[in-house]
Amino acid sequence: MRQELALLRGLFEAAVLAIVVVNRAGEIVLVNAAAEALFGYRRDELVGEQMEILLPERLRETHAGMRERFTAEALTRRMGIGLDLIACDKDGIEFPVEIGLSRLQADEGVLISAAISEISERRSRTLLAKTGPGEGKTFAAGAEVPWAESVTRAMETAADRERADDQPPSH
Repeated sequence: MRQELALLRGLFEAAVLAIVVVNRAGEIVLVNAAAEALFGYRRDELVGEQMEILLPERLRETHAGMRERFTAEALTRRMGIGLDLIACDKDGIEFPVEIGLSRLQADEGVLISAAISEISERRSRTLLAKTGPGEGKTFAAGAEVPWAESVTRAMETAADRERADDQPPSH
């Protein structure tokens, strides 16, 4: 059993994707080395914090509500299907991501594991293909973030739809 635990810990730490595990309240309980590298935080700076620390300030409140609804569901899925997702690092630099979510019932309660892939390079290639040479935007530090406003609108629209779905039908 001890060897299996050591193997699992080694696999978790060696994963190429950033992995962030949160509890039902959205508190970060575990991160791997790739998450530290991606977000620029040390492990001890993340564990115990709300996961929304990894999001731009303008998206945190909306995301908290969406996270609460997800934890009530028994699903494993990709997050934000059809939406542009963004995260931000310790310095506040925003970047596009893809996120896969897994829900686990553990002794401590419900845990959500997020496997996070930074996709700036792919997004840059896509924009370049759509706009032509010299017109695409990059996502390096300090670069213009042309999709940030559309992401905010998309998250607000998704939250509005979820709230509307929760309302009883009017007669």
